[in-house]
Amino acid sequence: MGQLVEQGFLSHAQLIDGRTATLKLTTEETRQFAAWMASLRAVYGRAPVAFVAGNAASYHVAQDYAEMGAGSNPVQVFAYVPAAEQWIELGGE
Repeated sequence: MGQLVEQGFLSHAQLIDGRTATLKLTTEETRQFAAWMASLRAVYGRAPVAFVAGNAASYHVAQDYAEMGAGSNPVQVFAYVPAAEQWIELGGE
C-alpha cells in the first residue's frame, strides 16, 4: 500500500479485478479496513473504485465495504469488467 500512497494512486479512479480471488474478511475486518482507507483518503484524496467480484463471497465482502462507507470513496461492485469500466468512465458517481 505504501507505493500506492507515495505515487498518488489513491486520488485516481481504480478498477480492481477480483475475479480470480476470494475475499475472506469478517465484518469487523471489513469495518477496520474501511476506517483505515478513510484515514488515508482524508490525507491523499478520494476517487471512485469499481470492484469486479468473481464469486459470491467476494461480492458480499465488497458490498459490505461499500455500505460501510468504503473509506469515503464512491465504490460500486460489479460482476463484469465492461460494466465497471463504463462506470469509471462516467465518473463513478
